[in-house]
Amino acid sequence: ATAAQAGPTAEVEVIDTRSLAGGISLNATAAGRLRHRGGSFAEAVALVLMMKARGDVDFIDCSSGGNDPRQRIPIHPGYQVGFAEHVRRETGMATAAVGLINSADLAEEIIANGRADIVVLGRTLLADPVWPLRAAKALHAANVKWPVQYERSDIF
Repeated sequence: ATAAQAGPTAEVEVIDTRSLAGGISLNATAAGRLRHRGGSFAEAVALVLMMKARGDVDFIDCSSGGNDPRQRIPIHPGYQVGFAEHVRRETGMATAAVGLINSADLAEEIIANGRADIVVLGRTLLADPVWPLRAAKALHAANVKWPVQYERSDIF
């Protein structure tokens, strides 16, 4: 697919947060909107290539629109990771993986095997706000410092 094939009706939202995030430009593709109207992974890749050509996007947050009620996606831990892996492989852009990433081992596997560059946690952090600390402990990370407010609860 080429960027020209994406056509003028493609929906893309670029969120420029450089001033807030220390020079990092975040980007979210509207892949879910593409999928429910008959778009494809090829179309999403074409959009990412368009954004890559702009030169002001650092990574792509990859989701196939699981929050859209029109989607009928089988849900399981890591169900969106393949999309991030595909976009990364086809475009050379850094990607963020999402999709019920709820275990330290799964997050580590995604990064260690080059399936994505960043793991983004949503519902996992809503359910367990100290998940990153637990994950660091489970993966035997060195020099993990608990926030002072949490030191007394470091019972792991």
